[in-house]
Amino acid sequence: MRDLAGGYGIDLLNRTLRPSSVAGRLEPLAPSGFFQVTEIGLDSDHIKGFLIANSSVMLWRNSGGTLIKPISPANSSKAPPHTRLKFDGVAVVRQFLDADDLKSLAQLVENTYKLMSLAQIPDAEMADNFKRWNGVWLQPLPDFLNKSGSNSLVDVYGRLVSTISQRTRHLFGYAWRFYPQRSFMRRQVGGATVPWHIDADAAGIGRSQSINVWLPLDTVGSRLPSLDVIPASHKKMRTLALTRDRVYRDDTFAASFGSTVTPILDPGDALVFDQFTLHRTQHSAVSDFARTSCEFRFIKMPMWRRSFWTKS
Repeated sequence: MRDLAGGYGIDLLNRTLRPSSVAGRLEPLAPSGFFQVTEIGLDSDHIKGFLIANSSVMLWRNSGGTLIKPISPANSSKAPPHTRLKFDGVAVVRQFLDADDLKSLAQLVENTYKLMSLAQIPDAEMADNFKRWNGVWLQPLPDFLNKSGSNSLVDVYGRLVSTISQRTRHLFGYAWRFYPQRSFMRRQVGGATVPWHIDADAAGIGRSQSINVWLPLDTVGSRLPSLDVIPASHKKMRTLALTRDRVYRDDTFAASFGSTVTPILDPGDALVFDQFTLHRTQHSAVSDFARTSCEFRFIKMPMWRRSFWTKS
């Protein structure tokens, strides 16, 4: 037990935080009277730091008489992105792409949509995605661009995939690999929205671990819809059986998992979330809108494949 100020102690072995005396109850306590600690960070003197308890980032100090207190929403981003992704199932990364890369991505998307609206699409599944929901499947995209005589766009696409992959691995761990098989460009028009769902079944990921690096090319969360997400919902959703015949969930189901968060994002920002995190298109006051975004999905490969990938 590590004693903290204000009559509280942290049990590092059982990873719980609890009152070490009857005096000075910490509010609000979890129903059991315990806090479930999921991560502990210490400074070099092991005097102060942060912990994540009950899906909330909290500060503590074991000297000087400072009581444990939640970090304000404005400062919650101090937890590193990989920590927020692991325990909340979602993380906002500001300026994930710089201005030059953002401009290249926007031009690639615009030129791709122009080509696909004019040219014959030889890949049947790619053509079906484009027809049904105006989506561009990334796996066959380089081949499509080559056959359309747009070799320069193939080079731009390759550079962007490399940049986004490097940035993702730097922030979230070097085991993540780009998964074009389930990655898309998406241009939503006419106010169409997607109900509550998880990528694991709705997007047919087919892998045990996957994340979505969602990059809107418009400012979202105010006039144009962002994504509504439910932090920490991935923990319980991961335990439920996947289904392909009931991939969309209603508001009552989603509400049982906790409160909704709707991030405001500028072009270049990324919303990164686990394949089991519940999310939907934000209900917008604008009934007729057009919003463009990209979904770059990543998977973790088995250890032997990671080793082969590195050597090759």
